[in-house]
Amino acid sequence: MLNFGAGPLRALLLQFKRKICNHLPMQVSQELLKRCIKEDMRAQSELYRLCYSFMLRICYRYYSSKDDVLTVHNESFLKVITNLKKYDNVTPIEVWIRKITVNTIIDSFRRTKKLKETIEYADMSGTDHPEDGFEWADIELKLEADDIYKLIHLLPPMCSKVFNLYVIDGYTHKEIGDMMGISEGTSKSQLFEARKKLQAMIKNYHTPKLTRNELAK
Repeated sequence: MLNFGAGPLRALLLQFKRKICNHLPMQVSQELLKRCIKEDMRAQSELYRLCYSFMLRICYRYYSSKDDVLTVHNESFLKVITNLKKYDNVTPIEVWIRKITVNTIIDSFRRTKKLKETIEYADMSGTDHPEDGFEWADIELKLEADDIYKLIHLLPPMCSKVFNLYVIDGYTHKEIGDMMGISEGTSKSQLFEARKKLQAMIKNYHTPKLTRNELAK
């Protein structure tokens, strides 16, 4: 079950989730996968074409830089090809590919230490995290899913990654902690900070860009 929080922010995130998941199932035949395993270049090119936009959307949720997106996209597809022998043919191919792509993204961040360079490791395991610390009654929210993309990219790197993993991709705090080398408490605190910053940015969405960037800090 995905965790969107409560109130107007929940409605926006549900809209965002529907948009990014609104794609037709990939029509990948068993015959195509067998040919890919046999290193048939034409088959691998066809699989790349079928996977391209699906994987690209995942990468764009985690990165704002086009160069970073394309780099991790290509690295993810290479892992898909090299691990096809391990695919069980039972799990939907989209689910299997998404898991590889997300794991590749997190591995990339851990290698470059971008996250550790920008995070204060606050562990708030024993702290209550209210879902909504703002008054929403008089706010008219008119944001589209594409606007949420932009705001998520304004979050600090750790907040952005934890938010994507927990809210969109459905990982637990324990799983996130194991993946990123942080505690469950740190994961929870980063999610809380991400929601708080998103709420603040949403309230001020129609203010100048500089102000929104300041709110994300």
